[in-house]
Amino acid sequence: MTKVSDIYFLNMNKKSLIILGIIVVIVASLFLILGLKSAKINTFEDCEKAGWLVRNIIVFDRDAPLEKECVLWSGKSFVKERSQEQRAVEIATAYLSYPVTITEVKKFECQGCFSVKLQRDDNQHQFTIVLDNWKIKN
Repeated sequence: MTKVSDIYFLNMNKKSLIILGIIVVIVASLFLILGLKSAKINTFEDCEKAGWLVRNIIVFDRDAPLEKECVLWSGKSFVKERSQEQRAVEIATAYLSYPVTITEVKKFECQGCFSVKLQRDDNQHQFTIVLDNWKIKN
């Protein structure tokens, strides 16, 4: 003979299985949506605009050849590299305590060799900073 408590237990198991099935369907749907959305992202700019698909954006120091890295929740990552001229200007102006305008950047033959011509914004004095192997030479 079946007890009332046995029937209640069977009904609870059915309810639990239905709830578990609904949760599995929701989780699988989210993974499918995430996978399809992140598959359409192919550039750093797309990654940066992806909103909730982005896990983090890493911004590197001025000395690094990379400017930023964008990482998606799916594990894909994209990097934005600095141009050599941009990196040279950042190194040349890093220790200045006054605003300047960059008037010219020249690249020389050696690696990390540049001449950066600047003009002070307060008194229009012009000067040049020379980099050799990414280090300030003068």
